[in-house]
Amino acid sequence: MRKNLLLLVWLLSTVCGTQAANLSSLTGTWDRGIENEVILYGIVSGRTERVAICPLAEDRAFSFSFEPTGEGFYVIGAGNARSDQDKYLFYFQPGDSLSLAVNDSTYVITGNNTIENQMLTRWHDEVLSLEWKSVYFRTRYGRVDGLPSTYVDFFPLLTQKAALTDETFTTGNEAFDRHFAHFRTYDLLRFAWTLLVTPRMTHPAPKDFPEYLRTHQLEDITHDTELLYYPFGSSLLQRGANLREARLRKTAFAQATPSGGESAEYAYSLGNKVLDAVMNDTLKGELVLAAAEKLKLADDYWVLVARYGEYVLTNDQKQRMGALTERVVHTPVTVETIDFSGTDIDNRVFRLSDFVGKVVVVDVWATWCVPCRREIPALQRLITTYKGEEVVFVSISLDEVKDRQKWMDFVNEEMLGGVQLFGGNGFRSEVAQAYQIKSIPRFLLFDKEGQLVAANAPRPSSPILAKMIEDLLKR
Repeated sequence: MRKNLLLLVWLLSTVCGTQAANLSSLTGTWDRGIENEVILYGIVSGRTERVAICPLAEDRAFSFSFEPTGEGFYVIGAGNARSDQDKYLFYFQPGDSLSLAVNDSTYVITGNNTIENQMLTRWHDEVLSLEWKSVYFRTRYGRVDGLPSTYVDFFPLLTQKAALTDETFTTGNEAFDRHFAHFRTYDLLRFAWTLLVTPRMTHPAPKDFPEYLRTHQLEDITHDTELLYYPFGSSLLQRGANLREARLRKTAFAQATPSGGESAEYAYSLGNKVLDAVMNDTLKGELVLAAAEKLKLADDYWVLVARYGEYVLTNDQKQRMGALTERVVHTPVTVETIDFSGTDIDNRVFRLSDFVGKVVVVDVWATWCVPCRREIPALQRLITTYKGEEVVFVSISLDEVKDRQKWMDFVNEEMLGGVQLFGGNGFRSEVAQAYQIKSIPRFLLFDKEGQLVAANAPRPSSPILAKMIEDLLKR
C-alpha cells in the first residue's frame, strides 16, 4: 500500500454511509471473464502500482473509497498487472466520485461523474477501435476477417483518429487539461507502438508509416518528464526504445530484441544510440532501470551501472536501483559472513576473521582463469591507491592442489601485492563452498566488523568498487 494514500475498501455492492469530503469513491460492476477481484492502481513515475484489491460481490459489484493527497490519474483493472488489457484510466481529485460498468468489450460510466472522467470516457470511446486492434488483437474484437489486425487496416484508422489530438478539449481544470493534451498523443503512440512490437502476419516498411508516426517518435515525447504522469508512460518509453533499437539493427519491428552472439561493445553502442534519442536525463534513468531489471549476472549489472548509473537521478529511481543492487549482490548466495582460510606462499594459515577491523576485498580467482587475470592490473592499482588505509585486499586461488607451485610461480613472477592465499580444490574449496561460488572471478566485500556487504561485488575495473570501499571507510 502506498504511504501517501489512505485507502479503505468496502466489500459491498455500494458505498454506504456518510463519507468525509476529501474521500473519493469508485464503484461499479465488472462483468468480464472469470476474474473474482478488481484492482485499483496509482501512478508512480509512469508505472502502475497496486493500491488495493476489492473482491467482486455475487452481483459482480465492487466499491473503493480512498483519499488522494492530490489529483491525478488512476487505473482500475483486473488480470495481469503488467498487461494493458482490462485496464481503464481515470482522473481523481479529493472528493470525486466515479461509477462505471465494465462489460465484455469496454466500459460505460453510469450516474453522475466528473467532467474530467466524462472527457476521458469520450476519448476512450473515440479510440476504442484502435485499442481493440492493438491491445486486444488476439480477441475477436481485434480481428479482421478472422485474423489479427495488421498495419494495413490500422494505419488508416490511426491517421483518422490522430486529427482528434489537434482539437481543444477544456474542462476548466488547468492541471487535467494540460496532462490530457499529452495523454491523447501518448495513447495513440501506445496503440501504434504496441502493434509494431507484437507478432502480426505482416509488418510495415518505413515507407508504409503514416505521417503521424513519422512526426511523433521517441525524441519527440522525451523532452521533459510529462510522460511519467501517463499511467503507461514507463512501458511506452520502453516500447519506443525497443523500436529505436530495432531500426538501428535493421531488423523487423516486431523483433526488437538482441539475436545473440553479438559483442558486449556492440550492445552498449546500441544502448548509447538509443539513449541519445531520449532528450530528458530522468527518462534515460527509467530506461537504465528497465535494462538493469532484466540482467541475470552481477558482472553485467555492474558494467551497466558504471556506464549509465549517472542517469539514476530521482529518489524513486535511487530506491529502485538500491533494491536491484541488494538483489544482485546478495542473490543467490547467503548474506551471512562465513569464515574461511587459505595458506600463503610460506604455508602460513590466514583466516578471513584475521582481518576484522579493516575493510576486506576478497578476490576469488585461479591462474587458469583468463577473466581473472584481466582484472589483476585494476586490482593492483586499487592496492596502491589504498596503501596505508584501513583496507586489505585478499586474493585466494582456486587452483587445484597439484598446481600449487604453478600458483606460487605466478604470484612471484607478477609480483602480486595484497594478501595472496591458496585455497586449492577448485570449486570444492572452502571459500567456494561457503559462498556458493560456481564461476570466477568473484569479488566479496566485507566491512570493518567482518560483516558481508556484497557477495557479488563489482570487479576492480569498475569504478563502483572504489566507491563502495570509500563508503565503508567513512563508517
